[in-house]
Order: sequence, then structure tokens, then C-alpha cells
Amino acid sequence: MGNLAKVIPFRPSVTVVERQVADIDDGYTRIA
Repeated sequence: MGNLAKVIPFRPSVTVVERQVADIDDGYTRIA
């Protein structure tokens, strides 16, 4: 159960980072 407690909170943080990266990519494509 300890491992699950560590993995579950980790996933939302990854999705947030992916969204930030996607926003940065959109910004570069708009500038280009």
C-alpha cells in the first residue's frame, strides 16, 4: 500500500507538467 500512496500523487503532477510543456509548444508554434 505504501507504494500506491507514492505513485498516485505522482501522476497528477506529471499531467500538470505535460500541460505546461504543451502550452509552451503552442506558444512557440504561434510565434513561428
